[in-house]
Amino acid sequence: MGIVEAMAAGTSVVAWKNGGPTVTVRNGQTGYLVEPYDTDRFAQRILDLATNPSLAERLGRAGHRRVKELFSYERHIRVLEESLLYAVQPHEFTAPDREIVAPVYPTVERMNQPAMASLVEQDDVVN
Repeated sequence: MGIVEAMAAGTSVVAWKNGGPTVTVRNGQTGYLVEPYDTDRFAQRILDLATNPSLAERLGRAGHRRVKELFSYERHIRVLEESLLYAVQPHEFTAPDREIVAPVYPTVERMNQPAMASLVEQDDVVN
């Protein structure tokens, strides 16, 4: 079962602090994030949840709410619509050595920036 699916089912999660989980999991609030390859800490976090059912339940409920917020059908459609509208709107570009201003259409790489920014919040970063 994937991390998002586990959270959607209300199951508390322990994940590596790398890639997708760093956006989905709020460390200590909706699950735990552990530095990659720190297997001792990973195992300890699993034991923490296994031996503290109220903690596991609290994190599981919070994770379920977070997944509903981030991955709802309505939000998916809104993010898709914002990305498509951004992609088709011209953007001004001024060449550094010229005074020419020309419309520029964003690349695929830059297309999702406004939509993706809403996934990451400053309070998601926990040290």
